[in-house]
Amino acid sequence: MKQGIIRTWSSIKHDNGVAQILLYALWGLFISGMYLEDESMRLLVAGWVVIQTTTIIILVWGNKKFLQYSLLANVAASCCILGLYITTLLVPDKEAVGQLVYYFNSVDGMQRANMGYTLYDKFHDAAVFLSKGLSCGMLIVHGIYLANLVQRQELEKKRFSNGRT
Repeated sequence: MKQGIIRTWSSIKHDNGVAQILLYALWGLFISGMYLEDESMRLLVAGWVVIQTTTIIILVWGNKKFLQYSLLANVAASCCILGLYITTLLVPDKEAVGQLVYYFNSVDGMQRANMGYTLYDKFHDAAVFLSKGLSCGMLIVHGIYLANLVQRQELEKKRFSNGRT
């Protein structure tokens, strides 16, 4: 158990690929917390966290083939999360259809004020959508790159072990 940690630490200091995969899995854990506010996605997010944690465990103690499959599972889970997030945004909430209506007493008598969707709310919603969408999209692209990197490393290892150049 200790040898796996020492080997991984040595690889992080001297090899860029292992450090990228570890950072990818840790960022996946951090980003998954952004999606916990939506109740319909909590089970899928929990599965995503399990896959990210499994990637770290496989990175330390597993072989490259399982690491590649784990990275591809991360990409698939990130695609599912992003797709479900976009889908939940496109389906309107029943509560969001009604507007808040306030009545206040003025010099002219009782007045009605609609508290609608302000410009600040539109900017806030756009910023939340961009932060969640872009972060998950970057995880998808980076996960595909890392899975390809692991495959290329295995092919290079196989090529050099057979004596071919």
